[in-house]
Parts: sequence; structure tokens; C-alpha cells
Amino acid sequence: MHPEKLKFTTNTDWVINYNELFSNMNIGDEIASGILFNLKEDLFQMSYQDYTLDVGWYPEFDINGSYKVLLIKAHDWSNPINEFISRDICIIKSLLNDIMSEGIESFRKYFR
Repeated sequence: MHPEKLKFTTNTDWVINYNELFSNMNIGDEIASGILFNLKEDLFQMSYQDYTLDVGWYPEFDINGSYKVLLIKAHDWSNPINEFISRDICIIKSLLNDIMSEGIESFRKYFR
């Protein structure tokens, strides 16, 4: 069985720029075949007005890393507005779904 790309439906004005998140990307006791190659910095990105939400794996290709979600405003990558870190793809998927369905206000659920 080949992993499926995670699917998202947006009910807001967010635009998905790219999506390289797959269903087998959860890190647990057993590492899915070929998952290490998929643990890279550029996994998912979406944008809305002056905001960019970016998801990557840091450090890249390191099984001990984590997913990092960054909220960027005005292309200021040096000073993200918020950052969320998790090793659980299910939490990352929930965060992205909430933002796409509820809008930017749903950030408060996840970000400090």
C-alpha cells in the first residue's frame, strides 16, 4: 500500500501553494518504509493575504526531529509571528484543517 497525500478542503481564502504531507508520516516505534526521505523542510505551504503558513521537518531527514509550523507575515521569515512544534502528523493535520475551515482566528488553539 502506497502512502496517500493528505487532502485538505479550504472554506476560507487560504490558498495551498504546495503539499508534500503524506498519511504515513507519523513518527512512532516503527518507521514506515521510505519515510526518512520525506522528512524535509519544505512539506506544506499556504497563504492568505499577507500571511504565509509553512510546515517543515527540522532538522531535515533526521528521525529525531519534529514538524515545525511557522506563521509568517509580510515575507519576514526572520521573525515568524508564531511557531508550533509537534512530532504527530495528526495534530499537524488538525491544525491545518482548523485554519482552513475556521480562518486565521483558529491559530489561538495551537499557538501561544
